[in-house]
Amino acid sequence: MAESMKGLKRTHRCAELTKGNIGETVTVMGWVQKNRNKGGIIFVDLRDRSGILQLIFENGSIDEEGFEKAAKLRSEFVIAAVGTVEARSGAVNENLVTGEIEVRVREIRVLSESETPPFPVEEDSKTKEELRLKYRFLDLRRPDMQRNLLMRSQVATLTRQFLADEGFLEIETPTLVKSTPEGARDYLVPSRVHPGSFYALPQSPQTLKQLLMCSGCDRYFQLARCYRDEDLRADRQPEFTQIDMELSFVDVDDVLDVNERLLAHVFKEVLDVDVTLPIPKITWQEAMDRFGSDKPDLRFGMELTDVSEVVKDCEFAVFKGALENGGSVRGINAPGQGHMPRKKIDALVEYAKGHGHDLAADGYFSTFISNGVSTELCFIVFTLCTLGIIYAGVRNGIERVSRIMMPILVVLSVVITVYSVTRPGALSGVKYFLIPNPANFSWMTVVAAMGQMFYSLSIAMGILITFGSYMKKDVSIEASTGNVEIFDTAIAIMAGLMIIPAVFAFTGGDPDTLQAGPALMFITIPKVFASMGFGTIAGILFFLLVLFAAVTSSIALTESAVSTFEDELGWSRKKATVMIGGIMLVLGSLSCLGYGPLANVTIIGMQFLDFFDFLTNSVMMPIAAIATCLLVSRVIGMKRIEEEVLHGEGKFHRKRVFQIMVQYLCPVFAVIILISSVANAFGWISM
Repeated sequence: MAESMKGLKRTHRCAELTKGNIGETVTVMGWVQKNRNKGGIIFVDLRDRSGILQLIFENGSIDEEGFEKAAKLRSEFVIAAVGTVEARSGAVNENLVTGEIEVRVREIRVLSESETPPFPVEEDSKTKEELRLKYRFLDLRRPDMQRNLLMRSQVATLTRQFLADEGFLEIETPTLVKSTPEGARDYLVPSRVHPGSFYALPQSPQTLKQLLMCSGCDRYFQLARCYRDEDLRADRQPEFTQIDMELSFVDVDDVLDVNERLLAHVFKEVLDVDVTLPIPKITWQEAMDRFGSDKPDLRFGMELTDVSEVVKDCEFAVFKGALENGGSVRGINAPGQGHMPRKKIDALVEYAKGHGHDLAADGYFSTFISNGVSTELCFIVFTLCTLGIIYAGVRNGIERVSRIMMPILVVLSVVITVYSVTRPGALSGVKYFLIPNPANFSWMTVVAAMGQMFYSLSIAMGILITFGSYMKKDVSIEASTGNVEIFDTAIAIMAGLMIIPAVFAFTGGDPDTLQAGPALMFITIPKVFASMGFGTIAGILFFLLVLFAAVTSSIALTESAVSTFEDELGWSRKKATVMIGGIMLVLGSLSCLGYGPLANVTIIGMQFLDFFDFLTNSVMMPIAAIATCLLVSRVIGMKRIEEEVLHGEGKFHRKRVFQIMVQYLCPVFAVIILISSVANAFGWISM
């Protein structure tokens, strides 16, 4: 329920607070960007139009009711908070204007709750434009959009003040006028008072401002709304605003002088860019001769060179025809590249057309997953590959593919890890990853770690059991278990060394970026490749690595289900594979479309992918783990377990450890994971 802000008055916007405010009691209001619950302490990023400010809620600093409110905060909740400005106790976030301070909250009011937004309210979002426009009020909350609005307001204010100081009068002209012949079509508005007649919306105030000059106003301006009923192009918008002016008793140089000084003033005040005056001028002919365009980009250094004299005796029809018709032959001079073969030229063209930097943009991943067509097609191809390998069987399919994939996985991981940890600033990421920080510890961290252990080892998915059933009798179970422990841990460490140092190298170790979860590799790693001289090749190799890892996991999970149908129902591998494939396509398609066309469909506040993830990993997996422990300890019994282990070796070295874990610790861990996950899903606690 929303609370009233009555009695509270905002003292500062978020980014208005600085180190100079340390010790002051302040009241801030805005939208929740992120909530990080560390158990006894909660960090909340509060956002308003000025920027982001970190709030801290801690037992002892705020009453129990306030702490419970803070724990339930979610993205886009609107809150008011009263607290004291302090210097950050942890690392300074150099990416924020307020990165050196935080506010220790003693009072909080939830002014408005929010449902899960249909897309992330974040910088440089790549969400489809249709979805952004549908939820325009959310789109305009994004920091880059807020900055655009602020900049527009600053430019308007500076323009008005500058032109007023230059003796201009700001005069509003009518927007319902007589149609006048100009360069585009008019928008027409029917008149009720004069049936059959129409007003025109102005393409520009041309006629009206000339009337003002005739009236003796001599200097006029306005921020004029203009309308042109034309197809949308980069240089022709249907509706736009222009700085419109008219001057009397002046010549061309006077007009250029006013506009140049206005531009220099605005650029300096808004962007802190010094514009050298006078602005260089070139004639139309010079622009065409040097650049082949009447609107040239002067930053482009390779200008056109007239080679007419060089090719005048050439029999090449294109050159000859141009010269005979009074034209010229021009080209771009690339010094030292005369030996370049056509193949290389074509390759450079294709490289220039690439989209590597688009991939490195922060919002590219979110845009991709919100595109239902792209995700569904990729999912179908991926599913068919998995089913094809499963259909081939364990020996001809799974075993053969794994023999190829696993060495490639290891080699690619090592290469990318070495590059990542050698980037400037990456060493801080290595320390962050490997050196424990007690300040970040909480019991919820332990619970999350236990859940990750169950997931990464596939304990409750039937994978180890299924693949174990294919093992030969003389294979040592304990030795195989040791290999799983070693390689799973090694790969986990290597994955951390690939990604976390890259976060520090490219974002300065922003804690918010580090908490992006599985999507982190799709946000940060492309930035690594964009910085490489061989970034395209490295990017392809890395995401092949990710694909291989996904395929192996998919194969393992699917084989568990297929083998169950074979063993329990007596089905053939073909029939079982087809049945499982159908189930995968139906349920998987819901997950693929959950962030796109089905984004508005939620189950207990979750989109399909999040709900299935919660159902399988947080509910079904712990329940299956508990059932497995009971089956092993109560039904099968330790005696039969020991007999099975002794087939491959002479002694069961871990018998006592295994017994304690299965009978006591694992069931308790699974129950804790189950209860905490369900409680977190319903908002009773925050993990």
